[in-house]
Amino acid sequence: MNKKPGIKILIALPILFLVFLFLLDRPWDNPSMGEIYLEKYQNQKVGIVEKTELWKGCVLYIEFENPDRKYISFKKDTASISIGNDCEINEQIHRKDYFQKLPKSNKCFIIRNDSVMLFDCNTNLDFIIEKFKIPISEINGWNLDNNYEWFKMPYPLIEKYLQNEYYEKHKTDK
Repeated sequence: MNKKPGIKILIALPILFLVFLFLLDRPWDNPSMGEIYLEKYQNQKVGIVEKTELWKGCVLYIEFENPDRKYISFKKDTASISIGNDCEINEQIHRKDYFQKLPKSNKCFIIRNDSVMLFDCNTNLDFIIEKFKIPISEINGWNLDNNYEWFKMPYPLIEKYLQNEYYEKHKTDK
């Protein structure tokens, strides 16, 4: 009986190729939903609103210029943030607003001309923390009585956060 040594190799090559593709994708590196929400909670976002987009359930997706992005890209230096489940916020944020999310908090604010509006970035963060078991002991929000109220600048609650060159550039562009 004549054995053909090439048959085993022909069978093994596709299997090795599939294993290689699986390892290349590294599914163990994909973050969990809890890790994604924790990272969003801890990071700071600062920029000028470039685009807003309404997603299902009144979640507002904001794309804005990001001064801290360091890598080279053919696209504009932008970042994005998904905020709120409150439909009211959709009418409040416009293009060319200064947007800032404070680090390790649920606090966001926008500045338009000489006014500022404070709001909680994600209105259902306590539900998300409970559902995904995120290790955030305290939800650091504004604790405002009236949501989406505009205040005249200078506003003492946010003055300490505005000491960056990006806000100064936004102020002089007006």
